[in-house]
Amino acid sequence: MSEDQSVKSRRDWQIRVPRVSLALLLYTVLFIGALNLLWLNSEPWRLELRMSEEPFPNVYSAFSNDGSEIIQYDVPANTVRRWSAKSYAPLESFKIEQNGKVIQTQRGLLLLIDTERKFEIFDLAANRSLWTLTGDIQAWTLSPNGKLLLAEFAGRPTSLRLLDIDSGRMISEYGETLKLDDLVFSQDSKFFARLSAVNQLTIWNTKTGQVERTVTWTPESQELQLSALGPGADLVVLSKTGMLDCRTGVFRMMEGYCFDPYPFSSDGSRLSGDALIDTDTGRSLSKLYGGPYCFSPSNDRLCRVSFFDGAWIYDAKSGTFLTAFSPRKTRLHPVLQLKEWLLPPEQRPIVSPMDSGSPNSSPQFSKDGNLLLLPNAVWRRVRPEWWWGYFWLPECWLCLILLAAMLREVWRLRKAPAPIQRANAVAA
Repeated sequence: MSEDQSVKSRRDWQIRVPRVSLALLLYTVLFIGALNLLWLNSEPWRLELRMSEEPFPNVYSAFSNDGSEIIQYDVPANTVRRWSAKSYAPLESFKIEQNGKVIQTQRGLLLLIDTERKFEIFDLAANRSLWTLTGDIQAWTLSPNGKLLLAEFAGRPTSLRLLDIDSGRMISEYGETLKLDDLVFSQDSKFFARLSAVNQLTIWNTKTGQVERTVTWTPESQELQLSALGPGADLVVLSKTGMLDCRTGVFRMMEGYCFDPYPFSSDGSRLSGDALIDTDTGRSLSKLYGGPYCFSPSNDRLCRVSFFDGAWIYDAKSGTFLTAFSPRKTRLHPVLQLKEWLLPPEQRPIVSPMDSGSPNSSPQFSKDGNLLLLPNAVWRRVRPEWWWGYFWLPECWLCLILLAAMLREVWRLRKAPAPIQRANAVAA
């Protein structure tokens, strides 16, 4: 090979090496950008709908009975608003002429209008009256599913009646021996119970209106109050700190305090209060703060309302804190958030310092568990809260592809011969 050809070949390879290094530099820049994009969009829950811009709204919110709509009742404006639970598009807004007490049930929001000798149950989602009772009703309580009513009618003697709202029929009538203040519905609305004597609990079946069973236990405990009745009437919370297993008759104290009338998970394995409690042992799994709470349909997550539009999410099996979110919190760059990550998870300022509100309605999961309805916002779960949930995000796969391209380019640079060696090989 001539000297001119050797110089030209050497010049070509000296130009080629910077071009390959430029490609590696480009992959690196794209990879860093993808990592930042992944960080800023990696929150497991995403805000889908903000139902009001007011910071302290006096509202009640719930899913419709079939879960296809979101219903919100604005108390000061006396207005009902409806959105699609699929597209979040507004559907309808109308005013309610009557005033009454709003109850959040499993069938949606019900307005109970109690006037002189008239008691009306109004479905806010359907904008229609479900049932109207006449008579002097002294007290009443509604079942969690919104389909049964225990009403105490005035008279000599007073009469307590179990009523079916949908059919309008009276299931059973009880004498003056039963008082409404002593009765509690079970969380699945299939039973109601009362403490009929010292260390004796009587349970009625709401389908037949008859006594299902009577449970007694030892040792004797004075001045107990019936606080909550679990699904299937298997577990009972007494005086907010004690738990009675109706299947075995065993009474024990809990490592926590229960303040919610319906605190159980749907399978009865967990109970929420100031702590997440394992109902099999009565032991506390995790310390909780504030409320109200709700369990997901699969009983794997527990949500606590953080003011009106943010929430804290816990693993309901172990009590581990998973994540917290609020629209008033902006995701920080990793360098700026280093100080936050040095704190324990419960102390990280994920939500606003104004985290002290008392919302009217409890949080509510959709039937598939992917939507979370808060009093003033709707959040959608875009990935599992655990670390492997990052693989649900397209940004994660973009980072992996760019990382693979970077490693491939580094491997090519490592295997490619040096320009001088290549030039000498051609000259030989």
